[in-house]
Amino acid sequence: MSSPKFRITQSATALFKDSGSKFFAFAYPVQSQTDIKQLLQTLESSYPDATHICFAWSLGKTETRANDDGEPAHSAGSPILRQIQSRQLTNTLVAVVRYYGGKKLGIPGLIRAYGEAASLALDQATKAAFEIKLQVAVRFGYQVEGEVNKVIRQHHANVILRTFNETGNLTIEVSEDEFASMLATLQGMYGVEIL
Repeated sequence: MSSPKFRITQSATALFKDSGSKFFAFAYPVQSQTDIKQLLQTLESSYPDATHICFAWSLGKTETRANDDGEPAHSAGSPILRQIQSRQLTNTLVAVVRYYGGKKLGIPGLIRAYGEAASLALDQATKAAFEIKLQVAVRFGYQVEGEVNKVIRQHHANVILRTFNETGNLTIEVSEDEFASMLATLQGMYGVEIL
């Protein structure tokens, strides 16, 4: 599976119906497992009479999880996760709330229904490019401050923390693509220490 390249920027919802069952799908942008936990708790309290609340999520480059919430193994969470991964999304939670309609769908039917519900919600979601950001902390003498700032600009990096005492201290955030090059440049500079 290739690395995620996109994220959703706004929540989206969709409804899929099959044989009397209703599958309400919710796609959310998330930044952490704490966000995920809070959103799932909100769904559980908003839909206390739901038969199942199945979900899948992806965070960062590799962290994923799928949950079937009592449905047969891999019949709900896995198809939802496949929809997230097929779109190369990360920092995304998709939860599907199912209300049983009186007719069993069987495992193939559940796989299709959960996957379709997730797909419909993700089709409604606005997407944007996803970029992994890495941080590096540096210490330097004031005589090289201008050169350090030039390197930061050249690599399209951002200073997220700046303190000055006897030396300058910066925490810099830069895209994963630029990280190695910027780090090598900074390491090669006289009077600059990588922390």
